[in-house]
Amino acid sequence: MFSLNSSDSVNNTTCLECIVLDSGRSQDVIRWLWLWLVQRYKRFQVSDRSMLPVLKPGDEVLVDRSAYGDTGKVPANQGSPQPNDIVVVDHPQRPGFRLVKRIVPMPETAIAAANSGYWVEGDNAPVSTDSRSFGPVPPHCLVGKVVCIFREPDR
Repeated sequence: MFSLNSSDSVNNTTCLECIVLDSGRSQDVIRWLWLWLVQRYKRFQVSDRSMLPVLKPGDEVLVDRSAYGDTGKVPANQGSPQPNDIVVVDHPQRPGFRLVKRIVPMPETAIAAANSGYWVEGDNAPVSTDSRSFGPVPPHCLVGKVVCIFREPDR
C-alpha cells in the first residue's frame, strides 16, 4: 500500500490529490507503467566500431523513441535533434538496418540538396557508414535519442 497525503510535497510542490493504491490497483499501475516504458524506450546493441571511442562493439544503448517525435503511442517531449545528439537511425537505403550515429551540422555542400533531414556521422570516420555515403537521413528514419549507455565494468 502506497499513500501520498495532500500535505506531502514532491519537488517543492504540494500534491493536491491523495493517491492510495490497493494491491489490485497497484498491479494495474505497474502494467501501465511497463507498457509505457516498453513503448517509449528500446535497447540496442552496438555491433560495429563506427562510434569509437564513445561506443564500443558489444555496448548497449537505451534509446528514447519519443525524444523527437510521436511513436504513435507516446507524445514527443524534447523537440528536434541537436548537433552532438547520439541517435539511432534506420539506414535510408537498407530497410531494417539500424545505425548508431551522431547528429552533426550539415555541410554547406549538402544543404542545397537536402530539403529536410539530418546529417549523421560516426565518430570513427574511417570505418563509419553514414551521411557522407548516403546523404541526409529523412526525419521518418530517426528512431530516437540515446539516453543511456550500458557496458561491461572492465570497459
